Amino acid sequence: MGCIYEVEADEKDVLPFKNIPCARLGTVPMKVIDYTIISNAYEWFMNEELENRLRVVRYGTMSKKQMNHWYRMIFDYIKNKDMIKTPECSYAKFVQWKFPHVWEQYEKNNNNYADIY
Repeated sequence: MGCIYEVEADEKDVLPFKNIPCARLGTVPMKVIDYTIISNAYEWFMNEELENRLRVVRYGTMSKKQMNHWYRMIFDYIKNKDMIKTPECSYAKFVQWKFPHVWEQYEKNNNNYADIY
């Protein structure tokens, strides 16, 4: 279960995500003006895909080139955020758990990512 919140925000109170053009990160508390409760996230995502409001790319369907692109984006993000200094933060832990090869490359040489394939 989860929620999608609609908030009232000024552009000066948000930061863009480098690799997700439509996403923003709030830097101050914001007023919630509406919300949608999502009781089943998988069902919600599949319905959004069916209604052409969301494009879902499944992990097993990506080419090696696409996979390397995603791994490189993850590497660049953790490098940009200097997560070597905060390895216990939630995103760093997520990368260590789901993409250990990316984290290991970052620990060994946090300047350059080498394609896996």
